Order: sequence, then C-alpha cells, then structure tokens
Amino acid sequence: SDLTGFARKLYASAIASGLNRATGLAYSAVSRQGLPLDRVSRSWPQAEAIKAAIALDGSGGPDLKPEIEARVGRL
Repeated sequence: SDLTGFARKLYASAIASGLNRATGLAYSAVSRQGLPLDRVSRSWPQAEAIKAAIALDGSGGPDLKPEIEARVGRL
C-alpha cells in the first residue's frame, strides 16, 4: 500500500516537535509526547531530516526544496 500519507504525517510531527525553534536544528531525541529528551543537535538527525525531506519532495505535497536547502545550509 501507499505509505506516502503516513510518511507526511510522521515528517510533520517531527518538524512540529523535533526542532529547536531558536536554531532550526533537529534535536537528537524526542519523546513520544513530543518533548526533547536530548537537546543536543548532532549531525546525524540533521542528515535524517534532509533525507526525509528529499524523499517526500515531489510526492504530491508541498515543495520542500527551500526547506532542504536551508537544512543543508545549517548542517
């Protein structure tokens, strides 16, 4: 079955609760309730966020290219 809708919801949830709003970088770990467990922003979560945005870009949702470029710039 098509998992694109599920992937979009998962990505939206990660963006909503997994980012440090001051830096725009992803936290290393977030609880199921959306609370940061590890507030450090290592390169691995940033790379995973970029990979997820690349995978979703062009799948019928919003254009994520500006977001991808911004994440690469922060990394």
